Amino acid sequence: MGERVAGRVKDLLRIWWMAARSSTDVVVVKTAHDWATLARDIPLMMGLRVVASARVIQFHGSQPESLLQGGRPLFRVATRLLLATVSAVLVLSREEKRLWGAFRPATPIYVVKNPHRPRPALPEPCGLGEEVGIGAGASSLPGRTDENDAPVVLFVGRLIAPKGVLDLVEAAGMLAASTPDLPLRVVMAGDGPEAASIMSRARALGIADRVTLTGHVDTRALGRLYGRAWFLALPTSHPEGFPTVIAEAMAAGLPIVTTPIRGAVDYLEDGVNALFIPAGEPAALARAMRRLLKDAELRRSMGERNRARVALFSPDRVAREYLEALRQAVEVATA
Repeated sequence: MGERVAGRVKDLLRIWWMAARSSTDVVVVKTAHDWATLARDIPLMMGLRVVASARVIQFHGSQPESLLQGGRPLFRVATRLLLATVSAVLVLSREEKRLWGAFRPATPIYVVKNPHRPRPALPEPCGLGEEVGIGAGASSLPGRTDENDAPVVLFVGRLIAPKGVLDLVEAAGMLAASTPDLPLRVVMAGDGPEAASIMSRARALGIADRVTLTGHVDTRALGRLYGRAWFLALPTSHPEGFPTVIAEAMAAGLPIVTTPIRGAVDYLEDGVNALFIPAGEPAALARAMRRLLKDAELRRSMGERNRARVALFSPDRVAREYLEALRQAVEVATA
């Protein structure tokens, strides 16, 4: 423990020294929002007040709503102290901006995006199952270009309950029971503690042969999965800014089924780019999946609109927006 604390202090001293030598106008710290990061970021920002004109925090996956619900008084006090030491806060959705503004109106809040860099075009594989390294389910995956093959519904992310992975299995079971003539494959790319529960539930529902867990896949294999899927399903209940997997699916020309989480409602329109479903309702998820599976024209139009709309996240465009937000932060801090 002592070594960890000493290492943290050395890191802070190194950052302060680097900032002082560079005569920088603004320092941006990308961080989370918990006790560990508060313990680091409060002294970091207090020290940077001496050497930087503007200090900016960018939160990834923050939960400001918890600060407005009462309870955790010490955490609220520590968070207010952090915000008092910064010049501005960057967040990934308008909802986060509204909530942080309600918690501390004096702190300037700016909404930015994560950039998306298009993947290079990949040749079609002969046997995708072998390239991906599938551990459960069939040995190969069908392409979405062949309407006669079983369609692939893709999930990408950590296999944890707040991501809605068990809801996805339940929805697949409902579809298999209510529409047995509607083929379906659910492919989940990622690792996580719910992997065993997912396959156990799939077996109980009689759809183990329709559920594939790939485990972790590399960038190349993930690109192939996006290329083979019919649509992305992300029934998460976890408040996120704008999940990277949504931008990746958009770039691949996929329709999306997801919950109306933060950044998703900023950039996706229900029925145009995505189908929004309530969190924690497998029946609603099953209905949305059935709609997309049966409506080829809807899949095509959503995919085309998403492929065009992902330009919002191009690195050049995002960089200009970041620079403008930082320029405003410096102006406010030096006014």
